[in-house]
Amino acid sequence: MKPSHSKARRGRLAAALAAAFALGAASAGCAEGGAGAVADEGKVISKIEIEAGVSVAAGEEHRLVARAIYEDGSTKELTGGARWASSNDSVATITEDGMLRAVGEGMVGISVNYLGVSETATLVVLP
Repeated sequence: MKPSHSKARRGRLAAALAAAFALGAASAGCAEGGAGAVADEGKVISKIEIEAGVSVAAGEEHRLVARAIYEDGSTKELTGGARWASSNDSVATITEDGMLRAVGEGMVGISVNYLGVSETATLVVLP
């Protein structure tokens, strides 16, 4: 690869990372969701957090973890019953149990929904 192409690629990736941070969807590795759904044992979910890094390399796999945070301050890891989705399967795919596979370079939104409360984390897949 020519040095000028490598420099241009780094510039595009830096811009993508800056955009991800500007969206606020992946601050400090966690994304926080909306509130209001009644969950287990009558507790009300205050928010959902997705534990995810801001960037991964193409070809890597990572298990993402989502947690419900209830109004009373208690938490629950959402290992079952949560629905995961990728905004762009050509960049990253995700299984129903939260296994992320980075497929190709770009930005992707990874969403989780649990009992009507959703959250999306923005990730950057590096080459």
